[in-house]
Order: sequence, then C-alpha cells, then structure tokens
Amino acid sequence: MTSIEGASEDVARQRFIWPDLWSDPVIGRLKPIEQVFFIGGFSIADDKGRALADPVYLKAEIFRYQNDITADDVRRIRDVVVARCRSLVLYVVNGTEYMAYLRWHEYQHTPFSKASSYPSPPSTAVERCPMRAANMRPERHRLRIGLPPGLRFRILKRDNFSCRYCGRRPPEVVLHIDHLVPVSRGGTNEPGNLITACSLCNLGKADKVLGEGVDTCQTV
Repeated sequence: MTSIEGASEDVARQRFIWPDLWSDPVIGRLKPIEQVFFIGGFSIADDKGRALADPVYLKAEIFRYQNDITADDVRRIRDVVVARCRSLVLYVVNGTEYMAYLRWHEYQHTPFSKASSYPSPPSTAVERCPMRAANMRPERHRLRIGLPPGLRFRILKRDNFSCRYCGRRPPEVVLHIDHLVPVSRGGTNEPGNLITACSLCNLGKADKVLGEGVDTCQTV
C-alpha cells in the first residue's frame, strides 16, 4: 500500500461483488472508468466501508498503472461517482477527505471486523441512505453462508459434474453451485435448492428464478 499520511496500514482486501451490482441502473449509467473507481473504492475500504478520499492516494491505489490518469482526473471521477451514487459519500474532517460506503454492511460481511481508524461520516451524509441509517438490511441482500466442501462435492457428483442448464462440463467450463431460489430471495443451502451450473449460466441467471424473464441461463 502506498504510504500517505493518514492512510490505514491495515486494510482488508477480500470483498464481495454482488451480481445485482451490474443490474443497478445507477452503476450501469456510470462510465467504465467510473465503475472501476466504485469497485476499487470498496476494495481499499476498511472493515467499516471507509477510506481516504485524497485523489493522490486513490490514484496510487486504484489507478497505479494508468499513467495517463492524473490525480486531477481521479478527483473528477470521484466527484462524479459520489454525486450519482447515494450510497457513497464524501466528507472532510480536520482538512482530510474521506469517503464511506453507507450500505457497506448490507453487502460486505467481515466475521472479525476491526474498528475503523477513520472518522465516521456526518449524520447528514448517512441520511442520504435511509435504509443504512435505520440499520436495516433488505431481505434481497441476505448474507451468504458458504457451502461445506462435502456438500459441494455431493451436488457436483449428483449432477454428473456437468452444468444442469447447458450440459457442458470441464475443462470447457468452470462449474459453480447455483441456488434455484437465490439466497437474496430466501433460498437455503438445502440440497434440493442446489444445482450445478457453469459460470456463464450462473452469471446469466443472476438472482432471478427461472421463468421470471429468464427462459435459459446461457449468456452466449
């Protein structure tokens, strides 16, 4: 990590990117470089969804290899994303710029989260996202519970190590375990709700139930 005054030296890197991020119309209207910023921002955020928002720091962390992108460019990108995404807020404390993802705990689950070394966003900023301010988590964003390795193998074996949607098998495709009723909609890890799906079919189905505008899961 780049050494910048005020930057945390202990930032968790493993974050979830939920499939419905790509169906969010606000994210969809961002330019590709702005989408990279939004995702890069939460990849460098601490366990409370906060990060330094200094453009020099963000340039070094998110766009370190893009020599054609300057710190001024990053500032403009940051300001556009903050203006359009109500769940991301920019604030200043004692002359230092910070940003925070206000719905962080709806999407990210850190079992052993650490206290933030950055100040909290002001209450006026939190009010931009009423759901986060009320400490609510919608059912469609329920936290996933990982499948035990033994159960994963049982499902793969039951389905003959092939995608139940398109029939393809490794090494042609990578196999995943899909939930027929998505976890975000109340689906469980019961074997009857689990099915083997290739990565393309799984991505195409996303958090939908077959029949809800999805006749086939294949994306190619």
